[in-house]
Amino acid sequence: MYYILRPFYILRSILSTLIVLLATLLIGVPAVIVILLFGYKAIFKLGLPQLWGKIFCLGLGAWVEVSGKENISKEKGVVYLFSHSSYLDIPALVGYVPGVFNFAASAFVQRYPIVGTVMKISDTIVIYRDDREKSIAEYKKAEERLKKGSSYMIAPEGGRNDGEELADFKSGPFIFAMSAKATLVPVVIYGANKVFPRQQYFPSLSSMGGRVLVDILPEISTADWTEENRKEKVKEVRDLMSESLVRLISKRNLRQ
Repeated sequence: MYYILRPFYILRSILSTLIVLLATLLIGVPAVIVILLFGYKAIFKLGLPQLWGKIFCLGLGAWVEVSGKENISKEKGVVYLFSHSSYLDIPALVGYVPGVFNFAASAFVQRYPIVGTVMKISDTIVIYRDDREKSIAEYKKAEERLKKGSSYMIAPEGGRNDGEELADFKSGPFIFAMSAKATLVPVVIYGANKVFPRQQYFPSLSSMGGRVLVDILPEISTADWTEENRKEKVKEVRDLMSESLVRLISKRNLRQ
C-alpha cells in the first residue's frame, strides 16, 4: 500500500514544504523587523509566532490538541521542559501553547535562514555541543532574564529521540532552573514524530498527517532542590513525563 501511495506522499511533501517556506518568509521577515524595533515579546502580542506555528502544523496535516493549559503560569518566568522527537515540536509549541517564551537551541540552528536570524536577535539560549563553557555562559546570561519573568522552552533530552520513550535527561536545564530558583513545567508531546519523523528532512514523505497531542503538566518547584538531591529530583520529573507519554500514546492509538 505504501508504494501505491508514495506518489501522493511525495506530492504532499512538496506542497507542505512550499507552504512552510512561504509562511516562514512572509511571517519571519516582519517578525525580525518587529523584534528589532520593539523587542521579542512584541511578536507574541501580534500573534506572529502563533500564526506561523499553526500554518506549519496545518500545512503538514497535523491537528494539535493541547491539554493542561490551566498549568501555564502567567505571573512569573518558568522553565518548560518539553519532550523532543520531531522538527514539528517547535511549531506545535509556539502555535498552540499560550504564553510568551523563548527557546534553548543548538548553535547550528543559527545557519537556518530567517529562523537563525530570529534566534540571533532574540534571547535564545545557544547551546554549543562542542564547547561546554560557552553553553554555561549562555545559561548564565539567560538566568537573569528568567528571574525577571522571561520563560524558556528547553528539551532536557538534548536532541530528538524516536518519540516512543524519553531519552536520558541532560543536567543543564535543571541546573539553570535551580540557579534561578525557577519553577519547572513539563510538556509532553506525542504524534509529531508520526507526522514528521526525525529521520526525515522533508515533511510527509511517509505520512498523510495526523493528531499531535501536547500535555502540559502541573508546576514543579525547585525550592528544595540541592546538588545532593538533584539527580533524584530529575528522575522524578522524567518519571512524570514518561507516565504522561504512555497516556498520550494510548490516547492517540485509541482514536486513530
